[in-house]
Amino acid sequence: MNWKLLLARLAEQGITQVQIAAEIGVRQSTVSGLASGAQSSLRWEVGQRLIGLHDRLCPEPVARMRPASAVPLIERKATGKGDAESAPEPETESTTDDVQPPAGAEPHVGKGQA
Repeated sequence: MNWKLLLARLAEQGITQVQIAAEIGVRQSTVSGLASGAQSSLRWEVGQRLIGLHDRLCPEPVARMRPASAVPLIERKATGKGDAESAPEPETESTTDDVQPPAGAEPHVGKGQA
């Protein structure tokens, strides 16, 4: 969930971070961290309360607010709001090795690595 977006929408409605914090049961500093992006995770219950607060106070659901890049290319072509040339190229291969071994498994060390 994009907490930053939910909090920005609540702020647009004139709700302060202090008010949000009181409503969802956290400190204002937690709300500030979420709003700035410095914090990105919440306990499930707190997240549900924030979503509920947003749903009660914001007229348009967040699901309807998506950037044009999130709209499938076929939909953009059908509505004339984009073309294949403007679509981003898919990533073909990763340049980093970010595969992690399963929990408890011995990491593989190749020759010359230690």
